[in-house]
Amino acid sequence: MLYNRYRITLGGKSYSPEFQTDPQYAAAWKRVLERAYGREHGLCGCPGAASER
Repeated sequence: MLYNRYRITLGGKSYSPEFQTDPQYAAAWKRVLERAYGREHGLCGCPGAASER
């Protein structure tokens, strides 16, 4: 599980692992993170109980 990538939800929008890591989307992903920083609560799509996320 250490090297697996999972979907992330920020501000009600979901982002795929491909969007997060593909070089062609790097600028867009950076903008998403900059806008969310300090404002949005993020949720990881990793398996496990909600309290462990």
